Amino acid sequence: MHFLNKKLFIHIPKTGGSWLEHNLNKYSDDKKYTIKESRRDNFGIRGKISTQKHNLLAEYKYLLKKKYNSYDIFTIIRNPVSRLISYYFSPDIWKVETSSGTKHIDEDQIKFDINFFQKICNDALTCCDYINEDFSPNVLRFNLRSYIQYYRNKILTNIDIYRFENFECEISKLLKNHSFKINLENIKKKVYASKNSEKKKSLEKSLEVKQVVERSKHIVDLELFYN
Repeated sequence: MHFLNKKLFIHIPKTGGSWLEHNLNKYSDDKKYTIKESRRDNFGIRGKISTQKHNLLAEYKYLLKKKYNSYDIFTIIRNPVSRLISYYFSPDIWKVETSSGTKHIDEDQIKFDINFFQKICNDALTCCDYINEDFSPNVLRFNLRSYIQYYRNKILTNIDIYRFENFECEISKLLKNHSFKINLENIKKKVYASKNSEKKKSLEKSLEVKQVVERSKHIVDLELFYN
């Protein structure tokens, strides 16, 4: 999200970013729009600078050109195990074609399959990818060892990082540090209420699920942010 006071929020999927964009929209020149095929209050983001809800930092760097260096940048990260489990149940992944067009499958109708979860781990970008100002598709062409080594050696941009795991406290710090004002009671109000909370918590404890994540490129997020 692009803010009028020269700030950028890098919205990594499944990190509480929709809540932040919903509540800070008044500070931005981006506009929300409804995603018609969604069965819940899902929305997208577009603006003069932002081209989508989940713009990478590298995309903003390209779009802003010389102005980029004058921006303050912040993001929210999340442990990749819980983030990828949440992503698995995202309606953006589960779609069906009907006579009236594309529809999202209700979250409580989604069944967990470890092989499909592994595919999602292979396809989904890491937090490191989203906040790498030099990211390009070439990074994704590295084999796993080279990819991990690339981020071990990479000095990430000076970006203000907050954590999903202690959301209320972290958001309070974010608002203070970046001079945003909202009613803190809103922190307790979710934009999307999950129908699979207990199932997700159970999967987070699964050794098989953890091993899938740890053997994928998402190990870089664990190493850099959660060691």
